[in-house]
Amino acid sequence: MNVSEVGIILNGVSILYKQYSSDSNLNKINNDPDLRNALLDAILNMSRVVLSQNISTLNMKNYKIVLTSPFKEITPEALQKAPHLIFYGIGDKEMNVQLLSDLLEKIQEKFLTQFPKAHKMSTIQSSKFNSFLPVFDEVLQDLKETPSERFDHIF
Repeated sequence: MNVSEVGIILNGVSILYKQYSSDSNLNKINNDPDLRNALLDAILNMSRVVLSQNISTLNMKNYKIVLTSPFKEITPEALQKAPHLIFYGIGDKEMNVQLLSDLLEKIQEKFLTQFPKAHKMSTIQSSKFNSFLPVFDEVLQDLKETPSERFDHIF
């Protein structure tokens, strides 16, 4: 069980992400982060508008994508006008979804504390958020390592 990537998407644009492994099963979605993030944003927006529901997990054959957003508890009408701020994590198929979801919510809380008006920005300058990258490591701790890497640290 490990996390191979975490990131933050604002209105379909990647403002911050960090890859922890180059798992060959993920290469198809890792090739173009902007394309992947636009796709995730589109899927989430469709689920909100068409289904009036929020998707929190996408289960693929070899990995899981866990998503959270600070705007998940508002009405569908208000949601259409709200900024699309999404926090995501990609893990292997054994990933504990609830654990990763809880960690993403911690990341979300820390991000909104450090950048309370980020979702109101008219132009997105991702370099403005680079100081937040160490928080990913702090929150994820050893989940960013593969099981074999964690085992190597024991000895």
